Amino acid sequence: MHPRIRAFLDARGLVSVMNRTKWTELAEGLDRIGQNGPLASVRYLDPDVRSGKCHIDWPEFIRQGPEWYEWLDVHAIEEIHRGRLVPPALIDHEKAIEACLLAVGVPYSRVGQDFRVWGYVDSRQPPVYVSRSK
Repeated sequence: MHPRIRAFLDARGLVSVMNRTKWTELAEGLDRIGQNGPLASVRYLDPDVRSGKCHIDWPEFIRQGPEWYEWLDVHAIEEIHRGRLVPPALIDHEKAIEACLLAVGVPYSRVGQDFRVWGYVDSRQPPVYVSRSK
């Protein structure tokens, strides 16, 4: 493990709940949802690196190194802008996302309408999971 990651984890009391294999399986499953698949946001361990809500290039997501991801939020509802005078079209990815998460067997939580997959959690106060890994 990269020394910078180890120092950050130790300072915050974080422990790993995912490995590269599970991240890869998850990314491959989410990639199969399709071209207009769900939007996602990543929280990196490095506070200087930020991610907004966007379509993720899942193969690149794995190449970047999931050991740097504190968590991934996969957004169930996608809004498609259709014009200033027309309300956005809504695409609901909830069933496809949940099927993917259950098939891969990764621990996740719900944060509003989003699915949060944890890479690291606080060992003193772990999240409440909807699903635990197999």
